[in-house]
Amino acid sequence: FNRTAAVIADTDLGETQLDYAAIRAINEKGQNLTITTNDSVSGTDIGIHAVHSGTGTATINAQSTVSTSSSREGSSAILGINNSANQMTINADGAISSNRTGFAARTSNGALSVNMAADGAITQSETGIFIKGEETSTGALTVDALGSIKSSMGDAIHVNQDGTGAVNV
Repeated sequence: FNRTAAVIADTDLGETQLDYAAIRAINEKGQNLTITTNDSVSGTDIGIHAVHSGTGTATINAQSTVSTSSSREGSSAILGINNSANQMTINADGAISSNRTGFAARTSNGALSVNMAADGAITQSETGIFIKGEETSTGALTVDALGSIKSSMGDAIHVNQDGTGAVNV
């Protein structure tokens, strides 16, 4: 899968608005949100972008390579924003490549889990995995990274819990 589409993603993970994502899914009032990719995904600013405000869970399953080409602030291979009281899970089985951030995810309420398989690898110039729980977040933040993470300038894994939920790395 290789597609570029014009979108605006105000991520609150960087102050910059981003313009291009290969896959963008927004669930404002529905139940579950699921994104599954079986082939490679390549985006300019964002590879896979999911915003979940629904009543069920959200899952991103990237079963192949996800990459971005932009060096703009806030760009990320996989970006997940969870505004729901329920779980958001991001699974990656393939390589993740970005000039800025590999995984970026934020939750304002529910739990957030990032899982990277042993055969997956993250290569980027800044942060490998960045997840944040906002002050209103009561859910746990979990990172389970079995593959390699290479960062030339920033943190390999950065977890910031401003809420009351647990942190598991």
